Amino acid sequence: MNEQNKKLERIKKSSNVAMILARIAKIVCIVGAAICIVWGVGLIAFHDKVNAELQRAEAEGSVDLNELIMELNVGGFTMSYSDSDRFSETLGVYMLLACVVMTIFAVLLHFTGRVFKKIKKSDSPFQKSILKDMIVVFALITLLALQSSILIGVMVGFSLWCIYSVFDYGCELQQLSDETL
Repeated sequence: MNEQNKKLERIKKSSNVAMILARIAKIVCIVGAAICIVWGVGLIAFHDKVNAELQRAEAEGSVDLNELIMELNVGGFTMSYSDSDRFSETLGVYMLLACVVMTIFAVLLHFTGRVFKKIKKSDSPFQKSILKDMIVVFALITLLALQSSILIGVMVGFSLWCIYSVFDYGCELQQLSDETL
């Protein structure tokens, strides 16, 4: 087995591992999204009961809603809360937003898994079909990076565009090599 075949086999093995990990993470995101949507809809649907129970618990001193709100203001979400009658609905909306984010991650992981599956099954990682899926993955990664900061999003976008350009050139070289043979 020559050096090129050994390298291709290593690429295929690592792509197989990455594909499996992407599938597992996608399933976790789908389950998380389902849990978030159920809780979000439940908090909104049963807002009267939940808000009444929270007000009762706060009156007894077993729950401090201000402290609870401070703990929930993490991960980019900022809960502005001034009316204790609307706590359940606000939290329900945040759960639905978390569902959307997890769904975006599931889609990202789906396309990432497809890229690695195609690499695993091909004789070269430089295929146009792989490049098409990479565009989707890179666009979603850039959008998620833009969510945290415009500067970071732009830097990530340009970096991924450079990687895309290298793979695009590799596809052209692969096509020339295939035509020569």
